[in-house]
Parts: sequence; C-alpha cells; structure tokens
Amino acid sequence: MDVRTRASFHRITDMTRILAIGAGPLLEPGVTKIGGQCLRTWHFVKPLLDAGHNVTLVTLPIPDRSAHAPDPPMVNKQYGNFTYSAVQTHDPREMLVLVRHLFNEYAPDCMLGINTFPSFIACQVPTHKPIWVDLNGYTMAEGQMRARRYNDDKDLKFFWTQEQTVVRRADKFSTVSTPQAHALIGELGLMGRLNRWTAQYRFVTAIPNAVNEIYLHDPDPGEPCCLRGVVVPSDAFIVLWSGGYNTWTDVEVLTTALTKAMAQNPNIYYVSTGGMVDGHDEITYHQFQKRIAESPYRDRFLLHGWIDAALLPAYYRESSLGLNIDSRNYETLFGARNRLTNMMAVGLPVLTTLGTEISHVIESHKLGLTLEMGNAEQLAALLQEATSRPQWLREVAERGQAFVREHYSYTRTTEQVQEWANHPQPAPDTQRKVWLSASSEDPSRVALNEVEKHYSLLTSVNFDELEQATRNLEAIRQKPLVKIYRMLKRGVKRT
Repeated sequence: MDVRTRASFHRITDMTRILAIGAGPLLEPGVTKIGGQCLRTWHFVKPLLDAGHNVTLVTLPIPDRSAHAPDPPMVNKQYGNFTYSAVQTHDPREMLVLVRHLFNEYAPDCMLGINTFPSFIACQVPTHKPIWVDLNGYTMAEGQMRARRYNDDKDLKFFWTQEQTVVRRADKFSTVSTPQAHALIGELGLMGRLNRWTAQYRFVTAIPNAVNEIYLHDPDPGEPCCLRGVVVPSDAFIVLWSGGYNTWTDVEVLTTALTKAMAQNPNIYYVSTGGMVDGHDEITYHQFQKRIAESPYRDRFLLHGWIDAALLPAYYRESSLGLNIDSRNYETLFGARNRLTNMMAVGLPVLTTLGTEISHVIESHKLGLTLEMGNAEQLAALLQEATSRPQWLREVAERGQAFVREHYSYTRTTEQVQEWANHPQPAPDTQRKVWLSASSEDPSRVALNEVEKHYSLLTSVNFDELEQATRNLEAIRQKPLVKIYRMLKRGVKRT
C-alpha cells in the first residue's frame, strides 16, 4: 500500500492519524545490524496500532558500513502485516524532504518522533500540529563519551544542534530513564520553556525499555542448538554479551575478569554477538579484540559479530549468564540497557554493573547479580559464584523473567503515549505562540520571554560564517594600503 492509499484510508476513520518517524530497520527476516533505537521504534508504534490508531511509520537508517548505496532513497517494507516506509539515504537534508512530503500527503493529526535524530527531523517539519518526541538516551552524555574516545570535542555541536532543536519545538517528551527526565527538565528551563504558561504542565514522562516481542515467543520444539555441542562443549558455562561495544563499555574490566575466571574454571566460555557501533564508536570493539588476542584463553572467547537477529533468542536460551559491564560516566547514569531487559525476559540470569536505572531495579528486586563499576576482582568472583550455584542462578532467572514480563511490556510502558494519542494537544506555550503568530508555521520561532528571545538570537547566528567574516576583515585591515588610509584618516581627525 503506497503513501497516498494509506492516507486515503486514514481519512475515513475516526481514530488519530499519527505520522511516526523512528529508526530502522525493524526486526525483519535477515536483519543483522540493529540497535536499541530500532527496538524502541516498534516499542512505541505497536501499542498505537493495537489501540486502533492510524499510524504511518517512516524509519531513518542507523549507520551501517556493510550497507550498499541507497537506490531509491525510500522504499516500502513489510513487517508482518504492517507496511511502512524506510528511508535509505543518510543525507539529513534528503531525509527532511522525504518526511515533509509524507507529512503533506498524509495530513496527520500529530507526529511522533522516536529517538533523538528522528525527533530532530520531525521537529523541523513546519507545522502547528502537536509533536511527541522520545529522547531514547541523553545525547549530550553520548556526545561527551564519543569526544573522550576520539579525543576531540568537534562533534559536540552536532549533538547539541539536535537536542536544542527538539527541546525548543516539541510538545511532549519521553526519556528512557528518570535521571534523563531530570536532565531534560533542566534543558527546558535553559530554553525558557519553564514559564508561566507551562507551570502546571507535565512535559516529560520516563518510559523504560520494553521487552521486545521476539523474546516472548516459546522456542520451536525442534530448535537446533547454535552453541552447545556446536562451538562449545555441551556442558559449558556460557557467558553471553549481546549488542554493541559502545563508548561506555569497560573492556578492560571485562577482559581482566574473564581471563581470571577462565584460569580458575576451564568450563567458562565467552560468547559475543554484536560488535563495533558504526558511525559512533569504531574504537572500543577493536580495543576489546586486541585485549582478547593477548589473553592465554583467547580460544574460549567466541566473537560471532552481528548475527541474524532472529537467532538471538536461541543464543539467549542456550547461554548460562548474560553480561553488562559499564564504565563510570554520565551516559551510564542517564541511559538504559535493552540487553538486560530482553535477556531476563527469555529466562537468562544477568550480571550487571550498577549504574543505569534498570541495574538499580535489578539490585533492589534481586532480579540478577550486580557489582560496582571498575571492579574486575569482584566481577571474576561473581562469575565463579555463578558457576558453582546453578539452582540459585535458576531462581534468580525466574524472578527476573516474571518481573520484566509483567512490568516492561509494550502496552504498560507506553500508557502515557497512548493517552496523549487519543487527544493530542500542543504544549500550553506552543498554543500561546500559535495564537500570537498564526502566520508562522514554526512555533519555535516565536519567543514568549527574554530567555527564549536570547536563545533564538544565538541560534539564528551562523558562527562559522561570522568567524570567517572576522578573519577576512582582519586580513583586509593588514593590507598596506588600508593601513596607510587609516593613518591618514587619524591625521585628518587631529587637525
């Protein structure tokens, strides 16, 4: 069904017409490179479809060095019985043109941006229609860790441009954790949006990651083994890592602890799915590989890379313990970890450093094993304890599975989004801006107070061009004829 056909269908129904802009791909057959932002897209869209809303979804691609050059720039894809549009180009300007075209064709009642970059694109569409944005992780903390990893702050501007555009325009916000919600409220104050019009308005809702539906399905009766008896002994204690090795992964603690545990227990094997995070962190995974190559137990580290996502539940079911090892940084404080929620949903016990909000939930409800960040000795000891107490580990896994299946479903976590979608409304300050300047298609261009006016002036100046103009002017002033002219001018003034 093409966009025009979908739009015609939506217009004859009574439910809310929603244009959702998220990250792709979804979990179609054959997909290997998929990140948490892709899982988050379906997390938000599926409950809205189930509630009967008319959702047109367009996905923007995550960076993938293995992907071929896009042609055409946008295609229709099928996910089960749901048709959506997938943008293939990586050029933000082309993305915006395509999204604006879909918006005009579909004429939605509201927009939903899922993840920071798709929300950034959504908030550049000129419209008064209300926009809910989901900032899945604190982009400025992610930018800080990337800057540290690459020893260069140049990309901070790229991250802040996205964040400030979204914060100035959107009507409702969701974050992946409560700490991130608090950081976002601070940014809203910085932009002048904590004003008299919004004093009683709830801008932000924290929405934790939900269990992806592929981890809720029962295994096929004849499901063949992927690991046991194939790449590791049938009785191996398999420690599993699943997903990207991002800037906040503590590979030093990870390899040091695993090497020590393997020295004490020859039955421990490490299996990894995932790897380098294209376009964001292409260093950490290589550092991890280098450290493994130096380990005397390198043969027991099995790095399978980005495997077919359909195989992930089977990998989880065959493993003995799921790992998440973070370093101490602001991304860890504000962020979340999909791998933990999904591992527990399958019934895999988890071991995680304490840092993210979900890790503290795991600790307080005794849903898994936890340790302080940066402590390789403690991690090695916990790995040993896990191998020696199988019954206790099974009980921990059962508690974790029951908890996340009850509390982290698509429907339960998105209740606030569904409520808003029934009657989407702009934020009170956006309503005031529209009333003051109905001719403007972009409410963020209207300033209600001096703070907003100040920031509008700052963001309207192209500092790169201003810097270049200053350099050009100084170069002109240094020319001999200009210096002579200025000296003569000063002499005339004295006389």
